[in-house]
Amino acid sequence: LTEARRATDAVLATLEPETEAKTREALAAAGDVCAAAAALAAATWTLARLVGVPTATCAARAVARQPREWLYAEAGLLLFLFALYRFRRWVRTSPTLKRWAASLRRLRGRVDARRRSIKRAYRKTLDAVAERSRAAAAALPH
Repeated sequence: LTEARRATDAVLATLEPETEAKTREALAAAGDVCAAAAALAAATWTLARLVGVPTATCAARAVARQPREWLYAEAGLLLFLFALYRFRRWVRTSPTLKRWAASLRRLRGRVDARRRSIKRAYRKTLDAVAERSRAAAAALPH
């Protein structure tokens, strides 16, 4: 610490008096900020120990009082949920599945286009029949 202080003083001595004073003031403020952050961290740690340890102990005792079957069921449920999460993530990020999905979208587009063209042809045929005969038009589906 003294070596660092000596190096800092040597650098500050090369500055102008006004700049040196402002720099020392900034260094003192930075030291105060660090001390306040350390005090906040210590207080947070103490609070966590005061609140967290009794809560965790109580939770551990409650879990220990449960029947083994419940513990196994809870562990199994958590493992299943984790596996489901990983599977869904794999589905979203898999290049192979993305390729398959894109090809299925293209296929669906082709099928829909073909269906629309068939419907247009059917409607066109019905209109042509209806133009030729009123009796036929009455019998056509509307």
